[in-house]
Amino acid sequence: MREARHKALLRKAISACVAAIEVYNKPVMPHRDETFAMLAVNAWELLLKARLVKEAKNQLRAIQVLVPVEGKDGKPTKRLRVDTNRAGNAKTISLGEAVHRVKQLPKQKLDAACEANLWSLVEIRDNAVHFIIEDAEMMRRAHEASTACIHNFVVAVGEWFDHSLSEHRFMIMPLSFDAATGPALAVPGRRTQQAANLMAFLDRASDDYPVRASSAYAAAVKLETRIVGGRNKDAAAVRLTGGPDAPEFRLSEEKIRDNWPMDYGTLQKRAKARLPDIKFNRAFNEAMRRVKSNLRFVHRRHLDPDNLKSPKKEFFSEAALDALIKAMEPLTLG
Repeated sequence: MREARHKALLRKAISACVAAIEVYNKPVMPHRDETFAMLAVNAWELLLKARLVKEAKNQLRAIQVLVPVEGKDGKPTKRLRVDTNRAGNAKTISLGEAVHRVKQLPKQKLDAACEANLWSLVEIRDNAVHFIIEDAEMMRRAHEASTACIHNFVVAVGEWFDHSLSEHRFMIMPLSFDAATGPALAVPGRRTQQAANLMAFLDRASDDYPVRASSAYAAAVKLETRIVGGRNKDAAAVRLTGGPDAPEFRLSEEKIRDNWPMDYGTLQKRAKARLPDIKFNRAFNEAMRRVKSNLRFVHRRHLDPDNLKSPKKEFFSEAALDALIKAMEPLTLG
């Protein structure tokens, strides 16, 4: 029995996605992020077209480019024909048109966060010619978008086609295990304007569509790799809070260094490395004030832990640096 047309497109979409993952997971792979983006975008274009063909009861005209038939007088008529390419084969609609049409479907429309992630991958692909992915911080942003892309693909295949991908290992490896124990990725002394522009675009997508429990899709997914000594299944979950009735929770010196590794001077140096044009002015101080108001970003400890009257010093987390950069980046780009 002949395979249904939408199933053939689905099969090709899955094959393209598997190829993207295999490329990304190679230990040493030049041009890895760009190649992943190219294959992943191709996988999504095939998946969207498979959805449209399925909804049209396997009619390929649902994804073909239709143009008016010319009359004897050379003017277009109301009749339509399938446009062809240079090889004489039928043209199909663009990725943008496929996105638009799936968004217009009456049910199971394309999720907004999923669409934002897809355009992030398109931008990574289209900017590959500038070699900007060689920027280590840009690699991290690309990894977050790529991780969300794979997650979204698996969810969409399940929702739209009731098809499980459990037989495949649909996962991409963490960016680097070095980040589990060492400092953050090194960045160039001077970031190119192209890299800064692309990073700002990816940040806007993740800011506009943060991960929510109510949605199965995401614009970006951040993964952290940590080496821990052990886990206790009976351990209680804790959350940092300044509430007066909160239970007391003591952190060891080792945990403090792990979670808040930077003092103020180090934070400034790291911010300068990420944004060479940053100025430590009133705008910077205002951004720092907002960072310091979040207990997840800052930890204040006594210089003498046994003397509660001793002066305090502030230490900052990696997330604090990210929050500070996001607040300052539009100012430096402007």
